[in-house]
Amino acid sequence: MTGLTPRNWYNFKRNYQLHRPDGERVFDLIERGDKTGYRQAIRRGDFKLALTLLDEAQRLADVDALAELARLADRRTFCYRNLGEYKLALRSQTETIALAEEGRLPDLGWYILNLIILYRDAGHIDLAESTLKKFITRTDHAADNEKAFNVGRKLMEVIRVNPWPPPGLGESLQASPP
Repeated sequence: MTGLTPRNWYNFKRNYQLHRPDGERVFDLIERGDKTGYRQAIRRGDFKLALTLLDEAQRLADVDALAELARLADRRTFCYRNLGEYKLALRSQTETIALAEEGRLPDLGWYILNLIILYRDAGHIDLAESTLKKFITRTDHAADNEKAFNVGRKLMEVIRVNPWPPPGLGESLQASPP
């Protein structure tokens, strides 16, 4: 499998899932290291089960694997948000950002943008706006991700606009990169 080109891997995966529709978890494990099935629970919209499985995944994770721990915390945020639990979602996303800053992770910018969107969705428009301004003017390079900065600049232009999400910003604002 390690010698497959991206196109061959895609075709292999597609063919496998065509013949084994229940095989989603195989690829969640191979591609994302999901040993518990939380990704499948999220895809099915069972966010309470996903939270339980995310807790288990966190127990299985290496305590020094900051990128994995941040990704799990970010997925937990996604679940809380979909359950309408904004306080828990905000707490989880703050944890995600702390882990990403500690590990100087390249996804930090996306995690900060997700926090800004949570602030906005929870009705804290002023806090969303001030956090976004701080993000755009950061000079410490910890959040140095040009694509995230460009999305942040677009977000600044429309943060108070309804309906949400604003047209043209797409799904990149709604979820972190995989």
